[in-house]
Amino acid sequence: VSDTVNITVYDSPNANAGPNLNLCNTFATILVANSLSGSSIGQWSAYSGPNIPSFSNPNSSVTNVTNLSEGVYQVLWTVNNGTCQPDVDTVVINVYNQPIANAGKDTSLCGQYNLNLYGNQPLGSAYGRWIVDPGYTPPSVPIFGDSSIYNTNINNLIDPFNRNLRLKKVELDNSYPNYLLKNVILQYFRD
Repeated sequence: VSDTVNITVYDSPNANAGPNLNLCNTFATILVANSLSGSSIGQWSAYSGPNIPSFSNPNSSVTNVTNLSEGVYQVLWTVNNGTCQPDVDTVVINVYNQPIANAGKDTSLCGQYNLNLYGNQPLGSAYGRWIVDPGYTPPSVPIFGDSSIYNTNINNLIDPFNRNLRLKKVELDNSYPNYLLKNVILQYFRD
C-alpha cells in the first residue's frame, strides 16, 4: 500500500510600496510597488488619512489612487503567499493645497511710521511670513511685530527720500519647495 503527500513550498512574500510622495495641489497619483513573484497576491489599503482614498486596481502593484485631500496618508502594500506570514510596507503620501499669498492693498503714509498689515490667513498646513523685498535697501530697518502672523504690524518706517518700500508676504507650504511672493508697496511722503 502506498500513499502520496503533496508538499507546496511558497516563496516568502516581499512588499515594497515604493518611495514616499509629496503632492502639491494634486489630489491623485500613481502608486508603484514591487512586482509580485510566484503565487503571491498583493493588495493596497488605506491605513490612515483625512479620508478614504480610492484605488483603481487594489490588487495590482501599479494602481491609481484618487480622492485625496490635503493631509497625510499612510497606504499599505500587503503581499501574501500561501501559508507564509504576510509582508507589509507603507508609503506615506503628503498632500498639500496650493499656497496663496495676498499681501493686501498698497498704502501711502504721511508722517506715520508704523502700519498694521492685513494679508490673507494661510489655509490648511501652509504658513506665511512677511519680509522686506530683498531688492530694496531701506534707510531704516523696518521692524515687524511678528513676521509669521498674517495680520501683524510694522514699525520704524522712516524714509526721508520719498521712496517706495516693497514688502513681500511669502506663503510657504510645509514641504513643497516653491513659494509665492506677493508685494505690498508703501509710499512715504514727507510731512
